[in-house]
Amino acid sequence: MKLIAINALNKHLKSFWKRPNDQRITLLTFKKDRSLTVVGIENTITIIETGYRHQTYSELTIAEAKHQFKHSFATEFPRSHNVYFEQYKKN
Repeated sequence: MKLIAINALNKHLKSFWKRPNDQRITLLTFKKDRSLTVVGIENTITIIETGYRHQTYSELTIAEAKHQFKHSFATEFPRSHNVYFEQYKKN
């Protein structure tokens, strides 16, 4: 898990949205008390929020997932400039 700037996160998200199948991205705050996980499985996306809110949004399309991710990211990481980032790809 590596600490990256939020501006650098966009590059990783663009590649995820192009091919979300069998991939997972996990983001954590600096204190690691809040997290956001995005999982792509068979043309559907699941977003898991833990921290301020504990919710799971499942079976989303890419457009719905982008919108929900933006909203969830603003809720879980309101004043963050850096996040811990981890990406898993199943080949």
